[in-house]
Amino acid sequence: MSSFQIKIAACFFMLVDHIGVIFFPEQITWRLIGRLAFPLFAWAIANGFRHTRNVSRYLGRLFFFGIIIQIPYTLYFNSWYLNIFFTLSLGLLAIIIFSRLADRSLGYLMVFILACLGEVLGVDYGLYGVLTIFFFYLYFNDVPRLLLAQGLLNLGRILLPLLVTAFDEYTLSDMDFIQPAALLALGFVLMFNGTKGRGWKYLFYIFYPAHLAILYGFKLILEKVL
Repeated sequence: MSSFQIKIAACFFMLVDHIGVIFFPEQITWRLIGRLAFPLFAWAIANGFRHTRNVSRYLGRLFFFGIIIQIPYTLYFNSWYLNIFFTLSLGLLAIIIFSRLADRSLGYLMVFILACLGEVLGVDYGLYGVLTIFFFYLYFNDVPRLLLAQGLLNLGRILLPLLVTAFDEYTLSDMDFIQPAALLALGFVLMFNGTKGRGWKYLFYIFYPAHLAILYGFKLILEKVL
């Protein structure tokens, strides 16, 4: 698969996920399929860093779209969580800083700080999201370590709340149980053939707000009709 085809797959899984969120919240299957979307977008950031001619412009573009998309994102999800573009921006920033630091220990510390910042700021996927992007970069060509890192990261996303709330009542949700489905996205990553494919660089930038606007419009229509 080319990088373009992987992005198309990511957009499809994201669309399925968001249809489930807004129209079929009681049906977990939609969300299960949707778990494959974010890891593919995270991989695309790591791959983009390796090929971009101007990483500063790349980072600025992600952050800019994050700002202009926040309003429709908030309307759609009725939440003040920061949208995925801010997650991707933090992940890319973590990669940039790590790649420029000669001291690897300091580099890992900075990545962890940025991941924690994502959790504090309430970006989509939080700490998990930033680290997912970073691990795709760190082990881009090391399949065994990539599989191990992503496996442990997804396991940690389930177990961490249990450890943090060890002395309180905490019940795993359906979303917690289906989280490991995100690992299925690695199958698409492993099929990457090293080619770029079509050069529609702004596909995701356009598709993300467009599909949110369309789905939100359908929601408003259905609410009036029903």
